[in-house]
Amino acid sequence: MAKKTDTGQNRKIKAVVDMMFDDIPYSEEVTQAQGKIETALNVEFDRIKADRHEDEALEELLARYGRLSQMAELAGFPADSAEKWRGETQAFPW
Repeated sequence: MAKKTDTGQNRKIKAVVDMMFDDIPYSEEVTQAQGKIETALNVEFDRIKADRHEDEALEELLARYGRLSQMAELAGFPADSAEKWRGETQAFPW
C-alpha cells in the first residue's frame, strides 16, 4: 500500500531526481545515493508543505535544492559527491 506521502508532487520529485541522474553512469553507489536523495527530498517536501500549499512547497523545495550538489548535501553526502558521480563518466582519460 502506498504511503500517505506518495502524492502527485512526490512523483514530480522522483522525476526531478531521475532527471538529475540521467547522464550519470550506473553503479551501486549511485543507485543508493539516488534513493537516499529522493527520500530526503520527500521528507523535506513534507516538512515545507506543513504550512503551505503543495505547489508552493514544491517551488520552495526546488529553489533550495535545485542542484544535484545541494540534493546530495541534504541527503547527508559530502558537497563534492555530485562531481564525483559525474566524473565517473570519464572512465578512460587517455
